[in-house]
Amino acid sequence: MKTKLTYLLLPLLLLSLTFTTSCNKSDDDDTPAATAPANPVPSFGDSDGVFAAIQTQTSTTTPVGTFDIDMDAATAAVQENGSAIDIGTVTINTDYELEKFSNNAYSIPGTTGGSTELDYNIYTGGQNTWSVTGNGSVAAFNKTTVKRTPSMVKLSGDYSTVNTNQNLVVSIESAPSYADSLFYVVSFGSTSISRTVAPGVTSVTFTSAELSGASGYGAVQVAAYNFEVANFSSKTFYFINESAATQVAEFQ
Repeated sequence: MKTKLTYLLLPLLLLSLTFTTSCNKSDDDDTPAATAPANPVPSFGDSDGVFAAIQTQTSTTTPVGTFDIDMDAATAAVQENGSAIDIGTVTINTDYELEKFSNNAYSIPGTTGGSTELDYNIYTGGQNTWSVTGNGSVAAFNKTTVKRTPSMVKLSGDYSTVNTNQNLVVSIESAPSYADSLFYVVSFGSTSISRTVAPGVTSVTFTSAELSGASGYGAVQVAAYNFEVANFSSKTFYFINESAATQVAEFQ
C-alpha cells in the first residue's frame, strides 16, 4: 500500500501532451518544498495520445533526515489539431478515475483537496487497464497492456547535492525487470537534460559542461519503462508502463 498524504504535500503531476514540464519558484524561495519535479515520461513525436501508468518513489533530504514518498500516478492526454481534447471519463485499473484539468489533460493524483490512499493498483509485474468513455472524435474504448509494469528503480548514491564543476555520474542499483528502456534525467530551473539507454545500462554520466549554469534546487531522476502502440478512432495512442525514482537535488 502506498503512503497516505494530503495532496498539498505532494509534487503536483501536471501533464502537457508532449510531457514537457517545468518547475516554477520565486526568487526568494529556494527550499526543496518549492520545487515540484514531475515524473519523467518519454515523448513520442508520432502520437495522437499518451496514457502513462507510473509507480514512483521521491526522496527529499532535509536537516532532520531523508524522506521517501512511494505513490502511484497516472496521466493521459489526446491531441487533435494541436490541442488536447476532452475524451470523456478516463479510469485506470477499473476503480480509479483521473481528474480532467482545464487544458484537457488527465491525471491522478489531481488537485482535489483532502487525503487519499495513493495506490492505484500499479505494481511491479502488473498489467494496467485503461477505460475511456469517449467524447467527440474519440469513441469509447478499453485497453489492457500486454507488457507489465517494470520493477522499482533504485538510485545508487546520494544526489541531494550536485557539484556542477564536476561530471555527475547517476547510477542505479540494478537493471529493472520488464523494462524496454531507461530514461535518465537531470533537471534544474527550466532546463532538462536526458539520456535514453538500454535497460541494462545502470550508470550514465552528465558532464560539467552540460551542468554549467545550474544552481538552486532541481531533481535527479531515472525511469524504467516500456510501451505499446494501439489505434483507436483512427488515432495512434501510446500506452506506457513506468517505474520512476526521483531525488530532489541542490545544484551548487
